[in-house]
Amino acid sequence: MHYLIDGYNLLFQLPELKGASLQVKREKIIEIFQEYLISIPLQITIVFDGNKQSSAEVIKRHINQLEIVYTAKKQTADSYIIEELETSFHPQNFVVVTSDSGLARQSQGLQASTQTIEEFLEYLSGKMRKKAKKEMREKPSEEPQKDMERLRIIFEKRLNKKNKN
Repeated sequence: MHYLIDGYNLLFQLPELKGASLQVKREKIIEIFQEYLISIPLQITIVFDGNKQSSAEVIKRHINQLEIVYTAKKQTADSYIIEELETSFHPQNFVVVTSDSGLARQSQGLQASTQTIEEFLEYLSGKMRKKAKKEMREKPSEEPQKDMERLRIIFEKRLNKKNKN
């Protein structure tokens, strides 16, 4: 699945970024997603409105699996996301992440799945917890190794004692 995230919708849903400038908020959210994507292989595009930028073209940046899009001047993130779905051969492979009910309805009408910001963040948290549990199970415990060493020493002592007799 490819996640298309309504960037500003996400920024305004995160209370821990309250009071920071938009630039700081954008950079922080990009940093957070980079950290998630190190552990969880997801394809994510964060779309920010570019209506205040001077460029008439869409600006895209890629950082590993994370794509950051700043829409063209006077284009909204919503219209960019809808355009992506309309031009896709497989819109059902997209999940639009937004708490904007209008964008969610339009996306569903184009066969894309939707998640609210809260649902998506909970999904990411669940993936991280699941990965952490898996790593804990896969990480060999030191206890069995200590037991093996203890048993080896006992065995060697007995073997040496037997050989002396």
